[in-house]
Amino acid sequence: KRVMFVTNNSNKSRLDFVKELKSRGVRFPPGNTDAQNVDTMISAAFTTACYLAKEKVKKPFVITSDRGVLDEMKIAGVRTYYATVNDMGEARVEFDTAAMRGVEPDFDEILKKHTDIDCIVVGWDMRFSARKIACAVNFIKYHDEAHADQPNFKPMPIVACAGDPGGVLKTTTINGRPFKVAAVGNGAMAEAIARCFDPPRSWLDMGKPSECLLQMLASPDAYHVDMSTALMVGDTLATDIVFGNK
Repeated sequence: KRVMFVTNNSNKSRLDFVKELKSRGVRFPPGNTDAQNVDTMISAAFTTACYLAKEKVKKPFVITSDRGVLDEMKIAGVRTYYATVNDMGEARVEFDTAAMRGVEPDFDEILKKHTDIDCIVVGWDMRFSARKIACAVNFIKYHDEAHADQPNFKPMPIVACAGDPGGVLKTTTINGRPFKVAAVGNGAMAEAIARCFDPPRSWLDMGKPSECLLQMLASPDAYHVDMSTALMVGDTLATDIVFGNK
């Protein structure tokens, strides 16, 4: 038997999650290294990375506030990209602000340096902003206008590491009542980009309970799970329970 942990959080790598689980008292097989225990993790970041590799994406624009998805992309062989953070997870200077105008470099200068962007990847960005949305929109617009007259043209894909509309940042008490502080979900971020077009663009969901994740679970290049004998255990109706019923 193999027990695996599933997460829609793309901000950490599978190795990061293994270390966090161990710090919370989860016991892995005796003698296993952390690198071996990575195989017990099903993460939105690695699923996205495997999908990009399978689709032969050459240079994605990655919207993220941490390095998790970048670490997994490198493991999957996707090593050329332009991201809103550097490889240490620090915000690039051009994305230090949320402003769309009056900031250098302007979008046309960014585009000139990265005309070969061929996919938009949207992680769960804790610093999601109008500037990042606009940058993604301009990459899509430039790509589609530059390639629309070519044979077998396909619009630039938008890939979301997960499709969650929202989430919970923490639980607190306000005026004596328990209150869950809401977060903007990864799916809502992808939808914000898609809605900048008329008609709105479609986008791909890599997290639970998506069909893309089901395909990656069975893939020998990703998780290699025998779906005929797999059992899902979870507590969230919209993701865990729906995913288990598929």
